[in-house]
Amino acid sequence: MRISHRRIGSLHTDGIDMKSPLAATVLPVLAVAIAMTTSCASASWLSSLGQAPVHVAVANGCPAELGGAQDVASSYTGDELVPPGPVSALICRYWSRYPETPATKVPGSLYAKVALATSDAVHLATVIDAISTAAPRGTFHCPADIRSASIIAFAYVSRADVDLWFSDSGCATLDNGRIAASENGNPSFYNDFLTLMDKLAPQQYP
Repeated sequence: MRISHRRIGSLHTDGIDMKSPLAATVLPVLAVAIAMTTSCASASWLSSLGQAPVHVAVANGCPAELGGAQDVASSYTGDELVPPGPVSALICRYWSRYPETPATKVPGSLYAKVALATSDAVHLATVIDAISTAAPRGTFHCPADIRSASIIAFAYVSRADVDLWFSDSGCATLDNGRIAASENGNPSFYNDFLTLMDKLAPQQYP
C-alpha cells in the first residue's frame, strides 16, 4: 500500500478513502505502530541493578574499597542520569578486582579521589546528561573487561546526593541504579564524557 502526501498528524493518508471501512481499520493500526516506534526510539535503557548497591555521599568522601558492590543505590527518578545544578561532586576510581592485580595494589581499592567545586561539578553533570541513554544495538568488539569501576557522586542543596556507577573497562557503561548509558555506538559517551573524565581523574591500570 502506498500512502503519501496528505497527512493526519504524522500519518500520510493519500490513496485511502477516509469514509471507507479500510480507513477505520488501517489508520488506528498505523497510529499504534508509529506510536510504538516513537516510544521505543526515545525510551531509556533500564539498568539491571547490580549486587550490594552502595551509596556514596559527597560529604563523606570515597569508600576505601568497593567490596562486593556492583552498582549504586539512588532514589532519583528523573529522566536524565543526574539532576542539573549540583553544588559539588566527587569522583572515586578503583583498581581492577581481578586476582591478577599486582600485590602492591588491593583489588577493588581506591586509587584516585577528586573533589569538584561547583563549576566543574555543573560541567560534568551537563556532559553526563547529554549522553544518550538509548539501548545499544548491534554487535560490538570491546576492550578487555578487567572489572574496574568508578563512582561519581553529586551533591545538591535541596535533595539527596545522586550517584553514578561507571564500569570503566570492557564495553563501558554508566548508570544511576535505574537508567543506564552504554559506550557502544554512543559518541556523546566515548568522546565527550570519557575525554572529560580522563582530564578530571585520569584512569590508571595495574
